[in-house]
Amino acid sequence: MLIEIGTAGAKMEGDEKAEKKVKVLLIGHSWGNGITDYGKYKFGKHKIDMDSDCKDGRKLSDGLSALKKKGEGYDAVVILLGINDYESDLKTLKDKFSKIIDEAKKHGRHVYICNVPQYDKATKEQNQKLADLNRWLKKQETGTVHIIDIAAEYSGPLHPESYSGVRKKILKEIKKQFSSVVASLLKTIPTKMGPELAQKQLSYS
Repeated sequence: MLIEIGTAGAKMEGDEKAEKKVKVLLIGHSWGNGITDYGKYKFGKHKIDMDSDCKDGRKLSDGLSALKKKGEGYDAVVILLGINDYESDLKTLKDKFSKIIDEAKKHGRHVYICNVPQYDKATKEQNQKLADLNRWLKKQETGTVHIIDIAAEYSGPLHPESYSGVRKKILKEIKKQFSSVVASLLKTIPTKMGPELAQKQLSYS
C-alpha cells in the first residue's frame, strides 16, 4: 500500500480525496510582503494555501480591522505586527495584542504571533519596552496560541536577505502543529521499510 503524506493530511493509493493543504492566513506589515515575495513565493510546495494580507506601515489597530474582515475556517492565522507601534506604551501594546489574539482564534484553529524585534528607529527605552512586550507575549502561549521568536535573530528594519530566514521560522512552527498525523501513520508503514526510510517517507522538507 502506498502512503503519501501531506502537511495536514494523508491519502492512500486510490483514495478519491485530494491531498489536503494547510489553509493559512497571514496578517502583517511590510515584512509580510517580503516573506511572501509579494505573492510570488510558492507556498504550495510546503502544502500550504497562503492567504496574505500585508500592508506597508500597518499598525496593530489596522491589522485587527483587516483580521475582522476575514472569514473563518483557517487552519492557522499568523500575525506579523507590532514594530510600527513601537512608540505606544506597554499597556496599549498588550491590550491591542490581546484583542488580536482573541479575534484570530475566531478565524483559525491555531494562532501564531511573531514577537517584535528591536528597532533601530526606537530609543533605548522603547526597545526595552518591546523586550518587555515579548516576555509578556511568551506568557500568552496555550495549546493553540504559539509565539514565534523572530526577535532573537532579527532586528528592524528587516533587510531583504532576512526574509527567507523569517519565512523558514514561520513554516517550521506551522509544520510542528500540522504534522501530528505522522505519529499515527508511522504505524501503517511496513516495518521492512525501516525507521530511516520511514522517516524519509514522512519528510516535510
